[in-house]
Amino acid sequence: MGAVKADLHAKSRRLAETYALDTPDGVKKLFSHTHALRKLVEGGDFDAVDLLIDMATAVEMAKLTKRQREVLYWRYEVDLSQEMVSEISAVRQQSVDDVENAAFRDIAAVYESWARRGEGYAVSDVLESSLAQWSAESEGS
Repeated sequence: MGAVKADLHAKSRRLAETYALDTPDGVKKLFSHTHALRKLVEGGDFDAVDLLIDMATAVEMAKLTKRQREVLYWRYEVDLSQEMVSEISAVRQQSVDDVENAAFRDIAAVYESWARRGEGYAVSDVLESSLAQWSAESEGS
């Protein structure tokens, strides 16, 4: 019998490259792909499950304000624009943007602390990989 060589950690490395989670931009990118990740979960993708569980844990550990949680809910669960969120909240669009960015900074700090403690994430540079590419590759494997 021949041996089969399989890279069991390739998908995890692609996830780490796709989302530089120790940066606010990486966290924003992850949040913007939440719906697509949920579809991958429905298809049985356990890496996407891990990513979403870690994201929920990071949000909890970041101790976001009520306003930050509301803005993230409207923007990424309900999928509203900043303009629509500003109308619902009766605040300026710039305020929504500021609150959202502060939340991403707080969440990124949690991921960075995990990375510094060696808890599954590496401190990374912002990398330009796309979820579409990762998703296409994961469906093919």
